[in-house]
Amino acid sequence: MTRGAAIAAAVLLALVPISRAEVACERVVAVGDLHGGYDAFVSILLSSGLIDANKRWIDDEACLVQLGDVVDRGDRWPEIMALIDELARQAPGRFHALLGNHEAMNLLGDWRYVTQCDIERFSEEDESKERRRAYREFERLPIGRDLDEEACRRAFDERFPPGWFARRAAFVPKGRYGAWILERPLAVRLQRTLFVHGGLTPADARLGPEELERRTKQELLEILELKQELIERGWLSSLLPFDAIFPILSSLLDTLQQNTSIGRNYRVGPAWRLLELADALAIRVDGPLWHRDFANGVEAEVEPALDEVLWLWDVDRIVVAHTPQLGGRIGARFGGRAYLIDTGIGPHYGGHASALELRDGGVRALYPGGAEVLVRSEPAIERLLREGRVVASEPLVESRSGAMKVLLDRDGQQLEAAFKIVDVRKLGVAREGRFAPEIMFTDTYRHDRAAYLLDRLLGLNMVPVTVLREIEGQRGAVIDWVSGAITEGQRRAKALQPPDARRLHEQRELMKVFDALILNTDRSLNNELITTRDWKLHLIDHSRSFRLAEELPPGFEDEPISISRRLASALESLTPGELSTLFGDLLSGLQLRSLLARRDLILEKIARDRARFGDALVFHEDSRPFAKGSAKYYEPGKRR
Repeated sequence: MTRGAAIAAAVLLALVPISRAEVACERVVAVGDLHGGYDAFVSILLSSGLIDANKRWIDDEACLVQLGDVVDRGDRWPEIMALIDELARQAPGRFHALLGNHEAMNLLGDWRYVTQCDIERFSEEDESKERRRAYREFERLPIGRDLDEEACRRAFDERFPPGWFARRAAFVPKGRYGAWILERPLAVRLQRTLFVHGGLTPADARLGPEELERRTKQELLEILELKQELIERGWLSSLLPFDAIFPILSSLLDTLQQNTSIGRNYRVGPAWRLLELADALAIRVDGPLWHRDFANGVEAEVEPALDEVLWLWDVDRIVVAHTPQLGGRIGARFGGRAYLIDTGIGPHYGGHASALELRDGGVRALYPGGAEVLVRSEPAIERLLREGRVVASEPLVESRSGAMKVLLDRDGQQLEAAFKIVDVRKLGVAREGRFAPEIMFTDTYRHDRAAYLLDRLLGLNMVPVTVLREIEGQRGAVIDWVSGAITEGQRRAKALQPPDARRLHEQRELMKVFDALILNTDRSLNNELITTRDWKLHLIDHSRSFRLAEELPPGFEDEPISISRRLASALESLTPGELSTLFGDLLSGLQLRSLLARRDLILEKIARDRARFGDALVFHEDSRPFAKGSAKYYEPGKRR
């Protein structure tokens, strides 16, 4: 490790705070680049119900993520920082203010977007002694050497107006604003969503959250320490703009290489290392703070990279800022797996206040004048399914049990759904179709509701929202229609390949475990639905599930189990009391007992396969490069 890296690491340990304990975030509100737009920031906090008129935090179930770029292009960023600190104090663990590229630029001394008014606010803090020292240095530079006293003084004051040096002092690592910047996290994950200022490449995502954070901060500090070392050795001037440093160093090193008799007298290691850091994570054009592919890239070309990033960080979507959106409206791409929330809140861009809200699986864009639903929440879908008026219906031709497709309307909001009324119960031994004879055969719409409830309890989110209600005098299950989907059979017939085959494979492996748990031997290529906009697997047709056999389906034991640690942990946590409360009269006591018996068999198979094949083959998360730090780990023996 270089001397610069060692000092940087020591400073980093002093400045980066210890992570707070996680809090439950029932609602997440995300705000993009602010650029000094204090009034617009306050207005969106008020209209989203996070603060009151006295700027006091009032929503104890919400978390707020601000995606960086508080500074530059506007002048009221100190007020924003103070408000962020005060709200973070009022709501510990609920306010996450991230690092943006403009924070990194100011820390490094890249002031291309700093306004004149911004510098002038520091004028009373400028020390005359520092200005005199800087002027003497300026006189010796090529730009000042050939000027007379009056012209030199005028040129110096133009480039370094009153307040310039006080502002620079405030942005060093131990300055009041430099320290604030170094405390900002690079990314945060809430509600299976990754928030980061610009985006991530798969290569950077493979570093994992902790290493990516550590390396970004360490490189920033190392750049500053090496720059200071080269200033002290006379290689660089302290007055150089940051973007001039790398060209000057490159030219100097080329000269030394060409003239070995001079070069051998110079210790060039720090200069070479600083040049290498031109590719640092906080500076690189595709680094986490500057990345724009998810905002500007061609979706078909960028989608494989997005899929890998989401898989590596075990999230369903990413929220980024950095790239201003036309018209001041939040954008969605890749079938709702990427949201772009830089709407130009700062005055430089017109003050377009906005925020993104995640709640109950739904996504809304919030504006001072109202909200726009981007993805309906599950409670909203349930209300539509339960209370919506049937405005159109048609029989499902492929159904042999009288199922219909219906269009529901509630207060002008419409939703398509399937309506299933099958309810067959046979006592004694019965044989139905291709299934083996069984006792007390059931084929009922109630099982579709039970499958949905269990799916959500396990955290799979693969079964469409399902409720029970009456339509035209008949009681049945109303199931949210999966629009824009093809069956797995159609995908195979057309030889369609997802951009990330591994992701689809993992979903199908989870489906196998779920079907084994509920003993659904009615699964076919026609009731595996795939939405190609996001390549998500949706599972339908569970009326013939929850059978009484206390054994796993044929063939399940023949291959190593492939499961997520999250699902394994959820299976182990199931209790009879919890399931009885969840299902009510949807399932009988015998069905509950059989389900738990199959659960135990699945857990036993997990234990056997871990011992025989290892965790990397059994658990999805363990094949990720940073598995140990990426997800809450499942270990046996933690059943409630």
